[in-house]
Amino acid sequence: MDRSYSCDRVSKPHLEFRYKARASIVARNAERFLDTEAALSVLDLGCAEGLTLIDMCNLLPVREAIGVEYSDDILRLAPPLPENITLLRGDVNKLPERIPSSYFDLVSALAILEHVRDPIQVASEALRVLRPGGLFIATSPRPFWDNLSSRLGLHRGEDHRVELGRSLLVETLERAGFEVVDYTRFMFAPVAFVPYLKIAVSPSLAQRFDDAVRVLRVLDGFFVNQCIVGRKQV
Repeated sequence: MDRSYSCDRVSKPHLEFRYKARASIVARNAERFLDTEAALSVLDLGCAEGLTLIDMCNLLPVREAIGVEYSDDILRLAPPLPENITLLRGDVNKLPERIPSSYFDLVSALAILEHVRDPIQVASEALRVLRPGGLFIATSPRPFWDNLSSRLGLHRGEDHRVELGRSLLVETLERAGFEVVDYTRFMFAPVAFVPYLKIAVSPSLAQRFDDAVRVLRVLDGFFVNQCIVGRKQV
């Protein structure tokens, strides 16, 4: 992503909704699969200017959070950060040396795997820096909706290098060495479209819609995003 996209995230409701919805689903899965009574160490891959990471830290007890972003231009757009958040320039395919191995409780990769040439390599780096029992949470647009949205001009999808359906996401994490503990679709299309009309939708309200609709299997195809959770085995 470029500087203009990052600028748009603070001015366009649909982009704000997307990053907040992703932060919300990370928080939900962390609460399901981790002991969140203890403060967490968190690493966010492809963190952009840090807005999603800030949201995650507001939703979870976090003692230390690090974000890694490749673009200096985007990092310069970071807002004032809380003391427990640090943003680093780096490549998610080979993380900066100052990031320790077997350290983090949670690593997130939100709407980033479809942008890289080798998602397995990124997942492998996440595995390396997680402590045993730690979680890797990744989200990606579902290919059908991603392609449709791009054709309709709702987003720029030309920099996506790989289409990640469920089977390929699962394969990516398993080949990297993770135990896949959950896969879910989220962001119900009719609700996700409302912010394009410049009407704000809270992530918690969208999540409630998702939960209500998810039980109706016939509507499963109308979720535009997907989330996969992998655990580093002890």
